[in-house]
Amino acid sequence: MKGTHMTIYIWGCGRLTGKILGRYIALEDVKGFIDNNITIKEYMGKKVFTPNEIVGREYDAIIVANLYSREIYEQCRSMNYDLKKMIFVYSNCYMRDLNTDYKFIEKVLGTECADAIKNRYHIVRDLDINDSLVFDSLDSKKYKYIETDWVRIKTFELTIKEIKKANLKGSVAELGVFKGEFAQFINQAFPN
Repeated sequence: MKGTHMTIYIWGCGRLTGKILGRYIALEDVKGFIDNNITIKEYMGKKVFTPNEIVGREYDAIIVANLYSREIYEQCRSMNYDLKKMIFVYSNCYMRDLNTDYKFIEKVLGTECADAIKNRYHIVRDLDINDSLVFDSLDSKKYKYIETDWVRIKTFELTIKEIKKANLKGSVAELGVFKGEFAQFINQAFPN
């Protein structure tokens, strides 16, 4: 567990916060908690602040320890929080890491935690980082399906690359169609 003399807040008052306390950070190193639920006033003997109450306060780090990382990221961005001082411990199946500075995570939470977060997003090995995948340029507002079934889309993209790399000939079809949402991606990848 990393000991620190930093001003640290944890965003979240639930089970996932409990998983990092005592393992990666001591409760006494936490200044307070942040939560969007305004009815929670105290957690583990510490004050719970609303996001608005943190605006303008000095802090060294805010650790987001709940399943709403992406929503909290957007909320904090709109409230002009310093996103460089935020650590997103969990992602709730969002496969793009919101963290960019693993040295900062290591400084606040230790090497074990920094490595766990970093490795969570690097499951697929041996791909060129600059090799963009097929559907990265699609407008996620228009294609909401990308956000709800990201793993399936990315798996399909890897399959497309293998088919094209091997120069396989033939037809492509989907079996077990529900509403046909996935078919739009098949049609885009294999228009003929």
